Amino acid sequence: MDLPPGAPVAMAHPEKQHRLRQYQLKDYSSLVEFPVEIVGRDGVIRAFTFEDAVRLYQRRILSAHERFGDTEVVQAEVFHCRRRIRQLRRSYLLHHAWASIRSLGSRDDLGGEMAAEVAAFLRRFTARRGEDPEAYRFAAIQREGPARIYWLTRDEGRPRLLYVYRFEGTQGGVAREAFERFVVALHHARPLAEATERLLAAWQAVDCGILLTTRADAGEDPDGSEASQIPSLDPDRVGDPFASALKDLREGDAEPALEALAALLERHPDHRDAALAASLAADLLGRREEAELYARLACRHHPRDAALEHQLAVVLVHQGRLVEAQASLEAALGLDPRLFGARFLLILLELHRGHTTRARQHLGEAETGADPEQRELLAALDQLLRRIVRRRRHLALAGLATLAALIAGLAGWTPGWVLAVAVAVLAWGLLRNAPSSDPAPPSLLLPDEPGPRLGFRSRADTRNIQ
Repeated sequence: MDLPPGAPVAMAHPEKQHRLRQYQLKDYSSLVEFPVEIVGRDGVIRAFTFEDAVRLYQRRILSAHERFGDTEVVQAEVFHCRRRIRQLRRSYLLHHAWASIRSLGSRDDLGGEMAAEVAAFLRRFTARRGEDPEAYRFAAIQREGPARIYWLTRDEGRPRLLYVYRFEGTQGGVAREAFERFVVALHHARPLAEATERLLAAWQAVDCGILLTTRADAGEDPDGSEASQIPSLDPDRVGDPFASALKDLREGDAEPALEALAALLERHPDHRDAALAASLAADLLGRREEAELYARLACRHHPRDAALEHQLAVVLVHQGRLVEAQASLEAALGLDPRLFGARFLLILLELHRGHTTRARQHLGEAETGADPEQRELLAALDQLLRRIVRRRRHLALAGLATLAALIAGLAGWTPGWVLAVAVAVLAWGLLRNAPSSDPAPPSLLLPDEPGPRLGFRSRADTRNIQ
């Protein structure tokens, strides 16, 4: 059975059995300290905070189907990551939670996992305000419905409301929609005098969402750093994390941009622009597999987006996977025939493979509707194509003349032999005097790129980010 380009390949039986045994040997019973050290796939040990460690395993869950082609291995990976998350949350709850939070977990109001997320959320919020999180007392107001709601009181300061949404289980989708609707409503309610609540802080992970509100007349300023963790939910404002990451990317600071975008995608895996920007950033850093993963995740969530198919093709070219790249480019042009970047890269691929006729056909199609700058690039390609065709003609003439000289010599026909030798010498002279190579302009062939010397440098070209 033929697999589609880029599809994960099923593991050989011994490799699969070895991986499954490795999962079975994992220990999830011990408590961990934070920051926790985790060995990456590259063998490097890195230290992670509680939040970053949970994000890491949630990201692995989201990408399991993209990384493995075997259903059993995918299920084992997801099961492993979920158990690791539970272990991390259990450890955080015991090490860093306080009595009132632990009582919520023990009564199963929240469950141990969500109690740990609430503890971490409140510690981050109060640390920025110089408050003591352990001064909070909890009183449950609502335990049914999409959210569990708690009344938070302390000896000093106004009371607050805490909303905890769980996105897993049979009602997970309902809870996520309710969370997003409420966040949008709170954002829009800010300038209204009749609003009863104001959003102070918010947090959204893959499996939960947390909101902290206060009375509208309380006079407290929202915690912008926390509230901005959910940028894509308010259609009337640009999310600070995404805007900041995009600014870093455009200025060439790909590392911090990728970190911010990865965190954003953990909370919003269907964020089209964040996925595209993350793929660009990873490609700039030379992390080709990660760049491909973000591009494929984006294509999966937005299957009819030509710009995303084009970005996937660029990443595949940088890996030397030209056949798969061509398939992605043809898919992009099938969705949007006017996409100049995809057409331009497809011409380069055809030239690299020696398909001059197809390259000429795509060149003619690209000239339709091209702007002056694009026409200048196409003119350079046309010149390159003419040189290639001319060299091929000289080479064919030299080869035929040499063959004719050999035949005439073997047949003993001296005049024919002399004429053929003269033509062969002339043809080989033309070929030798022509440029020994036909380099394209610097913008076309990039010697510092690994793999085949063709394609675009993956600059922070963010024009396709809407």
